[in-house]
Amino acid sequence: MNSIPRKYLLIYGPSVTIVLISAVLASEYFVSLSPELAAGIIYDLVIISPVIYLAIIWKSDIPKISALPLFILGLMLAGILIPESYHFHLDLLTTYLLPLVELGIIGLVIIGTRKIIRSYRQQEAHQTDFLDAMNSVLIKHLGKTRLTNVLATEMAMFYYAFFQWKGRKLKESEFTSYHRSGMSGILIAIILIVLVETVIVHLVVIRYNPTIAWIIFALSVYTAIQLLGHLKSLRFRFTAISEDILTLRYGLFGDAEISLQNIERIEQKENLEEIQKKELVRMSLLGELEPFNTVIYLYEPVTVRRPYGLRKSGKLIALWVDQVEDLRKWI
Repeated sequence: MNSIPRKYLLIYGPSVTIVLISAVLASEYFVSLSPELAAGIIYDLVIISPVIYLAIIWKSDIPKISALPLFILGLMLAGILIPESYHFHLDLLTTYLLPLVELGIIGLVIIGTRKIIRSYRQQEAHQTDFLDAMNSVLIKHLGKTRLTNVLATEMAMFYYAFFQWKGRKLKESEFTSYHRSGMSGILIAIILIVLVETVIVHLVVIRYNPTIAWIIFALSVYTAIQLLGHLKSLRFRFTAISEDILTLRYGLFGDAEISLQNIERIEQKENLEEIQKKELVRMSLLGELEPFNTVIYLYEPVTVRRPYGLRKSGKLIALWVDQVEDLRKWI
């Protein structure tokens, strides 16, 4: 049986302990014996728990904003656990403290956004790939967390979908992956189908349940934006060789850095034996539905980064490279 890592116990243990003790003491029986107990539980859940958590993580790389969910959870638990007749102090916090916290968050978001924009402009001078530059900037300000990966993916998705239009000339050491694979046409077709189906489903469902209809509509439009962002990023994010590193990029759905010394060979092929697929990582959005024409054989496994912090490692990497013969000459 795997034990919980000690660092997680140190970080989250005090807050979890406060919640468990509060859940036991918040029954109407105990609260009726001592009404002040209700106030104590409320302040423990809403204020003390987040403050202790902040004190523990203050000098770590964990973003300070991560205390916010504890504050919100404290308000919700206090509302659920404490009998309604003892909500006086909870109402005070909701009326006066919550708006101050909201204003503080807005202020922090504005300040943080300005810092990120300023850092990105500095980073952009020597790092032309938007997703790579945004990852570096967010890690600098928020630390290397799953939240960083999620934000970088979301920002890149909207950036490529709506703001990146002007391309640039391909360098000799850069290679595209969208000209000859046929995926551009497939993605355009899927986007059009999603949009058409969205309108039809929305018009039908809204007659029976407007809330569900608008939820489906929002999710479908978001999916279309994701696909559009990936489609356009294929035109601006190239596989490239610099110094002794081969950098693989496949839109928003695959990134990897490979040392040239780790490459055993590169073959131009469109299928693999079943036994080889166990160590295979496909750089693709649609998995086996997407074609590949290049397989990179490695001495040691390499991790391929995917959207939202997902990762997969393998010793064989399959992808589509339009100029595969030129790539093989560079290795």
